[in-house]
Amino acid sequence: MSYIFPSWFKSFQCKPIGCCCRHFQGIPVSNQEYVRLGERLHSTPLEDDFKSGVRIIANGDAIHKEGLVENFAILSAYAPGRCAFLRDGSRCAVHETAGPSYLPSVCRNFPVYTAFTQDGMEMGIELICPAARELLMADVNPFSIQSEDAPPADRSFAVRPGDQMYRVSNVPAGRNTFIDWEGYRTLREAMIRLVTSSKDSVLTRLAMVHHAAGEIAGNPEAARRAGEVVAWMAALADHGIDSASLPPVGGHNTDPHSARDRYFRSFLLAAPSPSPQAIMNSWKPYLTFVETLPRGLERTDELRRNFERWPELYQSALLQSESAITPVFVRFLLMKLSIIGTDYGGSILRNLDRAGTALSHALAYAFTFATTCRSDVTTELLSLAIGFAEFRLRAAPWDIPDLLESTEAREIAPAPSG
Repeated sequence: MSYIFPSWFKSFQCKPIGCCCRHFQGIPVSNQEYVRLGERLHSTPLEDDFKSGVRIIANGDAIHKEGLVENFAILSAYAPGRCAFLRDGSRCAVHETAGPSYLPSVCRNFPVYTAFTQDGMEMGIELICPAARELLMADVNPFSIQSEDAPPADRSFAVRPGDQMYRVSNVPAGRNTFIDWEGYRTLREAMIRLVTSSKDSVLTRLAMVHHAAGEIAGNPEAARRAGEVVAWMAALADHGIDSASLPPVGGHNTDPHSARDRYFRSFLLAAPSPSPQAIMNSWKPYLTFVETLPRGLERTDELRRNFERWPELYQSALLQSESAITPVFVRFLLMKLSIIGTDYGGSILRNLDRAGTALSHALAYAFTFATTCRSDVTTELLSLAIGFAEFRLRAAPWDIPDLLESTEAREIAPAPSG
């Protein structure tokens, strides 16, 4: 089996502070682990906690939605974001009573998560973990995706392929549609090229990736239309506004004067509701869209001006020079693009739109605090902002005060909605 992971993966070192036990609504446990743990905790002080704090999820729709191989249980929380077995001082009652071998695989491996794909086991790191965020921000090496025949050895955790619940290659993306891995890989590579391109400013790149992810969240027709619009705008730069040689748009020969404004409006509208089937059913129009977007920006002044509105908004909201946010934006986007993770198939791409919005809000939040209270933007605040963006990406029900626990920024106001 091949093990596939981002270049910074091997550098991760766990800091046992228990954050992984506090910030989830529940921890998934496979059926086998559930039975084994229940037998071990029988007639122990934790038996009542197990009976009241663990619930079985056996609904087929829920299993399908989560991409799980089998029925699973949830270690419920006493309060939002706290495992039923977490004790004071970040101590794990299961670990203390039953020993580390009885910990669920999610607990043993967090923040590492895996996905079995057609190419092998893809491995990523959850950015909710503070140590993972610090690693993301500190790494200055060129980005790459690495593949090895054996699991990475120089780390403080143990991934066991046999106990992973997520098996992406066997999970349908929709009720009747399976993942098109050629399409996924091709699109992912195109998006990574878009993020790492040095021709455009990082804010323009963010706007392009943000919008491209939004289009990928739509349906094949929307993607086809978007690709045609960008190609049409590039052709407009080639042939001139009155040229009869312009390609048809949307299957019709369209007057460029009237079409221009209409397509500018539709091109910059918010993306439609995410559709996991879209990327699986027809991925080539999305690839056309992603690959022609930089060319359209380069060759069409009006299109570029429209897209510059987003960077300007980001810039003014963040209150910082571009150089201060370049590594944060680019590395966050690359981290989300580089691994499939538990959001199987195209969902990382379709969720990237939400990630970009969440990250911009979180950074604006951190920068506003920093500029009013400190002389610079600290690594700690940027790390918190990334963690908050990850929460927002997951649509978790907690707000920033939970994330700022044990920091001097506790009094910061609620983050912008969106």
